[in-house]
Amino acid sequence: MSDEDGLISITHKEFREAYRIRLPIFVLVDHRTWNARKRFKEQGIQHFVPEKHLHVFDFIDEISRQPRNNWIYFYRNRRDMRSAIEQMLFNFDDASFVADVTVPDGTIVHTNEEFEKVWQIKNSGCVIWEGRYLQEENSGASGLVPSNSTIAIPRTLPGETVRFAVTFRAPKYPSTCESYWKMVDSYRRPIFPDKKGLFCRVKITY
Repeated sequence: MSDEDGLISITHKEFREAYRIRLPIFVLVDHRTWNARKRFKEQGIQHFVPEKHLHVFDFIDEISRQPRNNWIYFYRNRRDMRSAIEQMLFNFDDASFVADVTVPDGTIVHTNEEFEKVWQIKNSGCVIWEGRYLQEENSGASGLVPSNSTIAIPRTLPGETVRFAVTFRAPKYPSTCESYWKMVDSYRRPIFPDKKGLFCRVKITY
């Protein structure tokens, strides 16, 4: 992402910073601006956006190209805008990693040792978490043996944080082990397929 001419708007800069730090982004575009952009690309002329603001088309192009946060809602009036905002906010589901409470990545663990890993995450969306689980995705391949490969997630309100504890047994040989966990629903389908899961990464020594 670059702005060679230095003429991007404050909103454009805010989008780039929010994208960089992975904040939730909701994009609403007036359908007339979208249509003007289409005509400008196809015919080189349009009559809705003033010439001094044509860089808004580059802004929309940049949003559309991103591999995430690229969903655009179109509106024609205030009612459309209100409906889009309500849909985005009330249906927005997200999770944020808070901390490795115990056993941070790279911790040294002895062979055949039992230890408890605790993660803390936050419900950073607008949906109540119910009927959800944490599930080990590489069961049997990590080298670590968890006490359970699926953990029930307690009912968690938006804005609340929750902790998950798993007891692992280390293998009988020195190695580097990584157990990988994802949030799933009651049918064991991933809820956030494009987000990174939770890891337990440890080094095993005698």
